[in-house]
Amino acid sequence: MGRSDDYIFELLDTLGPQVHRLLVRITHSEDAAEDLLQDLFVKLLTKPDLSVENARAYLRQAAIHSALDWRRRRKVRHHQPLPDLSIPDDVGRAGIVREEAEVVLDALAALSETQREIVVLRYFEGESFDRIGELYNKSAHQIRSIHHKAMTRLRATLKRDSGST
Repeated sequence: MGRSDDYIFELLDTLGPQVHRLLVRITHSEDAAEDLLQDLFVKLLTKPDLSVENARAYLRQAAIHSALDWRRRRKVRHHQPLPDLSIPDDVGRAGIVREEAEVVLDALAALSETQREIVVLRYFEGESFDRIGELYNKSAHQIRSIHHKAMTRLRATLKRDSGST
């Protein structure tokens, strides 16, 4: 198996708050973040072939996918404005208002899975290119290249979407 269930609970203690913050930043909902976090750890418990080395990376990637999937499902079901939720302080300090953050998060759907994950890790988690490279088994230079292409595509999507309104 390569790990014990105790390890999963240790991950919950050590990474739980960090993953929760990431989920809140993407979903803008404490309740959704709590639900998604619980689902993630249940998935980890029921994944016996997951090694200790891969559990951390799996948890981070799964959190990003879960939150973005939640946003897509919610957008399809609800075409009403979101309730007024507070945006994390570090995003607020960056001068991004809530509506702009929502537009950017929605535009992430135009990116490939890898591009989306790199952008989220870089801007939501504050990871360095070197650290992201370690997570993906790529050099920092390769990550910068993927990041540059992602940002170019994201800017084009945002420009196109802002021009259509």
